[in-house]
Amino acid sequence: MLIRKLFRTAWSYKSQFISMIIMITLGMGIFLGFNMEWYTIEYDTSRFFADTKYADYRLYSQEDFTGEELDKIASIDGVDAATRFLSVNLDIKDKKNKAVALDVSENFTVSTFIVMEGEEYDENGGRSN
Repeated sequence: MLIRKLFRTAWSYKSQFISMIIMITLGMGIFLGFNMEWYTIEYDTSRFFADTKYADYRLYSQEDFTGEELDKIASIDGVDAATRFLSVNLDIKDKKNKAVALDVSENFTVSTFIVMEGEEYDENGGRSN
């Protein structure tokens, strides 16, 4: 009896019933889409940070950090590795809206790069010691 009443009510209010079904479906689809995207972003960023050994913290200085200051930072409990790092963004001559970032690090085990194509980084520049 209750099922018959349910179908009778749904039939008499069919436009509202169909509208609610569509709204619920859209809401669930949007929620699931955002949820899947969030997990994908979380997975990709975690993998990126692990693959590049990306630094948890960066300390900035207008001057240079001395080797002695670097040793003090590296000796703090919980610090696995520390390095001095220089990054300079430069415009490319005769190329409009093109730039290159020049990055120099003393310790290549901190905030390394992911090679998208080409050869791996060779700290000796192809020269043997």
